[in-house]
Amino acid sequence: MFNKPIVATNFDAVRLQITNNINGLIVDLTPESIAYGIQKMINDNGYRNNIIENLKQEDVNNYEELDKFYEIIEESK
Repeated sequence: MFNKPIVATNFDAVRLQITNNINGLIVDLTPESIAYGIQKMINDNGYRNNIIENLKQEDVNNYEELDKFYEIIEESK
């Protein structure tokens, strides 16, 4: 939906939404790791663009799933 690459710290809830190096970057909860992640997203254009493309693909899949959901609702009326 927003297609913005995310740097997040490593904890259980994050892993439910972000797959490391696929739709975001998960780093350790240290100042050095957070700085590394932010710098990687800023400086590595190829990496950042790959994450953005993966996020765009997720959006397409989400809309397809929503369409299926709406069809089920309409059929049940």
